[in-house]
Amino acid sequence: MSESDSNSNISTGHCNKCIEMSTWSFLGDFYRRVENADQLAARLEEDLRQCSVSAHHASLIITRYEQVLADYQARIEQERLEHGVTQKALEFEQHNHRDTARLFDLTYEAVSESCELVDGLRAQVAELEGGSELVTTVPKTADLLLELQLSRAEEYNIIPMPLQQTSRPINGPSRPPEVNSLDHAIACQNGSTSVLDFSSRRLQLLKSEPKLNLLTRVEQLTKETGYLRQEIKFYRQCFADSQHLRESTFDVYQQLFLASVSSPSPELLQKLVVQLHNALEKSMKMEVKAEREWKAFWGLKCSLDELRGGQAI
Repeated sequence: MSESDSNSNISTGHCNKCIEMSTWSFLGDFYRRVENADQLAARLEEDLRQCSVSAHHASLIITRYEQVLADYQARIEQERLEHGVTQKALEFEQHNHRDTARLFDLTYEAVSESCELVDGLRAQVAELEGGSELVTTVPKTADLLLELQLSRAEEYNIIPMPLQQTSRPINGPSRPPEVNSLDHAIACQNGSTSVLDFSSRRLQLLKSEPKLNLLTRVEQLTKETGYLRQEIKFYRQCFADSQHLRESTFDVYQQLFLASVSSPSPELLQKLVVQLHNALEKSMKMEVKAEREWKAFWGLKCSLDELRGGQAI
């Protein structure tokens, strides 16, 4: 190609390839490229939309997992707090159980001593009603009355009768309490008393039972504490009754002791016998009332004699 031809191509703005291609071929190739670019752009937009949807779903899932994790952490913290409270409650109940067992031992000893005293008083009342001689059993609290009797005996030149003091073995052999009729009635009602729960057979059965979880054990101990408190309430009432009877008996005895210096009149003896009889009758009524309340706690029916205020079983 000569220099003149090159200059003519540059001036017209067409290359040799464009000159060789037809106009329709050039337009067809151009439209194909535009269509391919549009399809590629559409695919990219679809991929972008799917990625955006997936990212949104992933964000929702992450938010949900974070909320679940926060709920589990709050639940674990609540469980930890409840465990601490339950542990403190269990320790408190164990401390109360030890105090209750100690108080029950003291109450049982006092009730046993009071029962022996009541039996002795009934024997003395029977002797007084039969016209026998006065029983001169002096309690430990009558030292001042003993000095008064000795001083009056010196004035009247009377030889005082020998006084005997009731003694009780201090460190005697301890034996477990026996199951009485009231314990048996409560046991037939599927109830619970300390004599039944602390028996060797019951303790052996507890050793073979499966170990309970903490919440069930706390609930069981709380229920047993309620039963034991009701039983202690009964023995407290009996103990207060025995203390009142003891005071009445000491009062009667002091009057008899003072009257023994001179010859007591039959009217005074009759008055003291009636006073002691009324104290015993009141004591038995209070005992029956306490037993009736304990039976009502377990849903036991009382007999007709108990409703009338008769003797306790």
